[in-house]
Amino acid sequence: MKITNPIKVFLIALLTFVTAPSALAHPGNTDGRGGHTCRTNCPSWGYSYGEYHYHGGYLAPSYSAPSVAYTPPAPTPAPVFTFDEGWNFGTALSSYNLAKETAADYRHSAETSLYSKDLYTQWANEKEADAAQYEQSFIKTLKKGFSHVFGRAPDSKEIDFWLGRIKKGEISTTDALLEKMGFQKAKGLTMPGRTIGSVAGAKSTVATGDTIANANVPIVVARLFQEVYGRPITPSESTYWKNRARTDKKTESALRGAMSFHNSKGINH
Repeated sequence: MKITNPIKVFLIALLTFVTAPSALAHPGNTDGRGGHTCRTNCPSWGYSYGEYHYHGGYLAPSYSAPSVAYTPPAPTPAPVFTFDEGWNFGTALSSYNLAKETAADYRHSAETSLYSKDLYTQWANEKEADAAQYEQSFIKTLKKGFSHVFGRAPDSKEIDFWLGRIKKGEISTTDALLEKMGFQKAKGLTMPGRTIGSVAGAKSTVATGDTIANANVPIVVARLFQEVYGRPITPSESTYWKNRARTDKKTESALRGAMSFHNSKGINH
């Protein structure tokens, strides 16, 4: 039987302890990752009870959270009308009508009174001024809405049309005003018989038997096409019908008849 040299055994054990301290630091088997959870005499080994650690120089895989590109929210569009400009036309219209009615009563009293004519006339003027102020406020509001929706200022006929709808109580708020204007825009019009591209102040209609003035041809062609075909005219169609209006279909009735014939045959240009 061979006797191992005790000094040699000691040196081998010491060398093993120095070169692998993490593996022999404390009892317990390691798992497949080269580590384990401390359960025995943890403080003496420099760990907390239940702390997981590695042996043999194993490095835990690093994890980086995936970067996500930040997309800022789309800005909220500014309202067309400020809070002070937002009208409840129903309430304002009641005040407008009351001022008009009161002014009419005072005007009648001024005409029939024997002694207070001047006073009644003064009161009538004041109430008419109040009504005019309401009307100007309506016009200012509809002009701003019109420019926002149609991209241009309204002409006098367009102002009269939208002001009339407000006065009739058909449009009760500024939101309703924009909605009604948007409905007309979807049809290619600013009002019945008036195309969006019409030049402000230009005539949009002529007598059916009169020759269409050259300057009015684009307006009349676009309006008649909308009325006959029920949709806005395209650039190529506009070119064709403007040429017809300046050559062989020079009156509104003749042009409408030609459009109606082509529409009935399903002809487009």
